Amino acid sequence: MKTAARVFTLAAAAALILTMLSSLSVFADFTSFPMSRSFPEDSVATYTAGSDSGDAKLSWFMTVDGVTYDFANLDLSSAQWINFVTGFGVSADGKTLFFEGITKDLGGAGIYCVCDENGVKTTSPVARVSVCETGMQLPPEMKAPARVSVNCGEKAVISVEASPADGVTYKYQWYTSFSEDVADVKVILEDGFDGPSIEVSSSTPGTVNYCCMVESVKDGKSTFSYTNIIPVEFKEVPVVETEAPVDTAAPSTDEPANATGEPAATPGWEPPKGVIEISSVQLAMICLTVVVAILAIAVVIVVIILVVKKRR
Repeated sequence: MKTAARVFTLAAAAALILTMLSSLSVFADFTSFPMSRSFPEDSVATYTAGSDSGDAKLSWFMTVDGVTYDFANLDLSSAQWINFVTGFGVSADGKTLFFEGITKDLGGAGIYCVCDENGVKTTSPVARVSVCETGMQLPPEMKAPARVSVNCGEKAVISVEASPADGVTYKYQWYTSFSEDVADVKVILEDGFDGPSIEVSSSTPGTVNYCCMVESVKDGKSTFSYTNIIPVEFKEVPVVETEAPVDTAAPSTDEPANATGEPAATPGWEPPKGVIEISSVQLAMICLTVVVAILAIAVVIVVIILVVKKRR
């Protein structure tokens, strides 16, 4: 009975370790961020976010006049901004925050989303509430990458897609920003930054934020919407060191190879030094494999002990 209890305890401990490692190796992140689209007054304004995991929990927040409101808190009756809408809420899947009957008084408020899985939280860039005149066309549904990553010296291509609509044409203008708030963007007045796609590069490691303004034009009237801030990470490329080739050819003169008249020593060859990078997911899987191997060995040892005792 004692041996059986020990085996059960060992198995339970192993299961707990495996569960912990499993939770560490799973990390959900955004696939899309909320955008600063311009909605007509008295319409329904929607802000959406997406994640690559069905287990991720999305939480919505809004900042108005320096005060942050959590939409998971159902008691927002004392918030003054509720007088600027006729209704509000979050969709059942948590991916969409909406305001019904929105008015211009809510314009400028900041909206962001937090993606939480297994206690690991990621916060989206801030989108700004934008409200235009009543009767203007609704903003287009837009697609933009959540983030882009390339090596230094390589070109990163960033593309924006606006859904087609009858009688509506689109114009584009790209911006950069020192923060993840669309209120801080600055226009890029260079050729090639006035279309739905741009190419950017950098020789310096780091992250540069970009954003695209989409102008919707119909019947001579324009409305302006902005994509999410798009962080572009330029990663440093590991340098591989190699030895220069050694010229072993005999000198063309009768003079000694050096001042002492002794032949010069030939340096030894060393393999090039590289850098091996292991991601957190790979590290977690390695730890998981080691734990499983240890558990299997322990089980085999316990079984052998039980068999030997039984024969005696």
